[in-house]
Amino acid sequence: KFPGRVFRIFKLQRQEKICSHFLMFACDLDIISQPLLPAGVQIARVDNEIVKQIAARNGAFDLSIYQNHLESNDLCYCLSVNGKPASYNWISFSECSIYTGFESKICFKKLGNNEAYIHALYTFSEYRSWGLARLLKQFVYHELAKLITRRICTGIHHKNLVSLKIHMSSGFSLYGLCYNYRLMSWTQTIWANYRELKNIEYWLKDFKAAGFLEQRD
Repeated sequence: KFPGRVFRIFKLQRQEKICSHFLMFACDLDIISQPLLPAGVQIARVDNEIVKQIAARNGAFDLSIYQNHLESNDLCYCLSVNGKPASYNWISFSECSIYTGFESKICFKKLGNNEAYIHALYTFSEYRSWGLARLLKQFVYHELAKLITRRICTGIHHKNLVSLKIHMSSGFSLYGLCYNYRLMSWTQTIWANYRELKNIEYWLKDFKAAGFLEQRD
């Protein structure tokens, strides 16, 4: 059972509130080789045209969210299979944030020099279990290293077991847990205390001991 706090806000419509929490992981970035792409697989930096293709897919977010990322100067790389978007990953160099409705966002951490926040790694359902997420991440790390990025961080929900698997087997280590809240236009971020963080570290050790890391992504 996840040892973190669970908060619920009642008596408001879903679009008027948000409660979310992220396990924050970080890793020092080394120079790595660019991956060899299988036949039919391409990876490209996202522009407005590719964003529209992604937003048109079932399971995608609203187009305005992707456009907000681009307007914030975030980078995104999209992996396509035979010309069809299959997986994508966003990168921010200024802050760690999430969009929370009303086309607004919560910024819960400012980034320092040579840091990057990797977020919204998503693979469309029909392409899962192909190993595409690992392939895309290796490409992203290669590109970030060329930009003199030295430390990368990411936020993962505790129920996203596939993402936990990918990052825990790629050298990432836990450094925090943040809770983000929004009630209408009011926002707040709370970071877990030392005792709570230690309990989560024990939970992650049990997670690894259960053998999940040996399963396919």
